[in-house]
Amino acid sequence: MMKRRKEKMELKCSKETKPTSLGFVIHKNYKKEPIEILVVGASAVNQAIKAIAFANRFYGMKMTIAPFVKTIEIDGETRHAMCLKVI
Repeated sequence: MMKRRKEKMELKCSKETKPTSLGFVIHKNYKKEPIEILVVGASAVNQAIKAIAFANRFYGMKMTIAPFVKTIEIDGETRHAMCLKVI
């Protein structure tokens, strides 16, 4: 029997992202599908980590992250972005 693979949810986080809002989205979709948060820059990484901590603390969930690097294209330029896979 083949199991149907769940589609992943890819979220983008910037330095202006509110950690509480992103934490709520993580909370709502954590059990439904795999989540990957795409971040470019140190401030965006900070906001994403705060959002995961928020979801852990205030929603009582136990989750970890697996970081990896992904090559993306932004405005015609090839850039390297960090991708945080929520496990």
